[in-house]
Amino acid sequence: MANPVTGARAKLPDIATIPLLRPSYHWRFGSKVDEIRKVVLSESPRRRSYAAMLIFTGRQSGAPAFTTAERSAMWRLAPCRDGVEDAVHHDGRFYSVSYSGAVEAWEHQANTGVFLSRTVGPRLPAGDEEDADRRDRRKYLAVAPDGRLMAVLKDRKWVLVDRHRPRDQNACVFKVHMLDEARAQWEEATTDIGDMALFVGVNTTLCVSTKEYPGIRAGCVYYTDDESSRKEPEPDRNGAFRSSKDGDHYELQDLGVYSLKDGTVERVQALPRHPRWPPPVWFTPSM
Repeated sequence: MANPVTGARAKLPDIATIPLLRPSYHWRFGSKVDEIRKVVLSESPRRRSYAAMLIFTGRQSGAPAFTTAERSAMWRLAPCRDGVEDAVHHDGRFYSVSYSGAVEAWEHQANTGVFLSRTVGPRLPAGDEEDADRRDRRKYLAVAPDGRLMAVLKDRKWVLVDRHRPRDQNACVFKVHMLDEARAQWEEATTDIGDMALFVGVNTTLCVSTKEYPGIRAGCVYYTDDESSRKEPEPDRNGAFRSSKDGDHYELQDLGVYSLKDGTVERVQALPRHPRWPPPVWFTPSM
């Protein structure tokens, strides 16, 4: 793997050791999955004491794969009925959320090298069963500055976009839940997350304190489009399809700020759009 900002590289096990991948006649490797969505690290692999969790796309993709520095020659699959949608490393273990809303904590078994899970709290809402596989509905995990585990639920609805030029548009909306470990319950914090702000997208979900980063707006979710496989245009409110050349309709899918307090969306004009570019990602510099 490579750091796209610094160019630093670190070696992970060969993907050929993943049981879901198999030799293909036309390609070097074929697979039972759409693509690898992300790799979650416990710490920098350059320190030689890391663990890594690999997540595939698609609800039918099955189990996540794990590796550690001590057993770095291969990836090991772990049992998971619903498929992992997102994961985060916190307090010495991996936490994952499945497509059906189950949140689990994964523990490494030193004697066998495998990772086993236990359920954390009740199942998160996953929407209607017929909509469970919708690509525009997502679940993310994050860790608050005070150490609490957070779940962020994304959907798409008609909302008020850009307070300076008010108009309705089909854009992302978010709900936030925080885990009460003592009661093993999720508490919904839809409109108030205090001085915190969230960053969600195709890479690791972040939760930061706006007191430490005054340029960031409290109570907001900063989001990027994380549907790298989406090719087709989507209909507007009147049922008409618009191309990526139409501007606003697709710019908001790329980069926006959602206010949990009033439910409005404000676009961030930072990056030009190109149909072949991958989704933008967030990164935190370490200095």
